[in-house]
Amino acid sequence: MVLPIIEAERIKHRMTRDDLAQKLGVSKRTISNWQNGNTELPLSKLITLAEMWGCTTDYLLGLETDQPGA
Repeated sequence: MVLPIIEAERIKHRMTRDDLAQKLGVSKRTISNWQNGNTELPLSKLITLAEMWGCTTDYLLGLETDQPGA
């Protein structure tokens, strides 16, 4: 599953890929693989992202179209 919303939220929150990778305890390559759908994003990391950015997991997965806080 391709996850372009993660890239958009990363940019919106002014985080580099290095910043995000460090916060999640993974490599930049792992972040890229999740975004491109090459590997699956673990549920634990999805939940961490949702909590960190104040949004729902459904939003990050593209199942909800509403922006967080909108």
